[in-house]
Amino acid sequence: MIDLREMARMELINCPRTKMYCSSFFPEIPCVYFLFESTELKYVGKTKNLMNRMACHLALTSNKIFDCVGFIKIYDEDERGEFESEMIEKYLPSYNGDFWT
Repeated sequence: MIDLREMARMELINCPRTKMYCSSFFPEIPCVYFLFESTELKYVGKTKNLMNRMACHLALTSNKIFDCVGFIKIYDEDERGEFESEMIEKYLPSYNGDFWT
């Protein structure tokens, strides 16, 4: 059996991505998500509901601009936390800076 999380660890570039336009486009699923600016990974997060979380990111008025999002569905809350931490430690996204400094 193929472990999708293990595959994601091998190559983040293969993570399915979509443009960020409207939060209702995203499914209401628990996941670890990856926010990109152009081709650069800027942020890794976890959520119980991707649609609601993307609504927050789209509503923020800041200098953080994300134009693409990828996500990996993970139902178990502990696994989501572990996987998020692993991805932050591996890729060191700039907007997760407080996590690894």
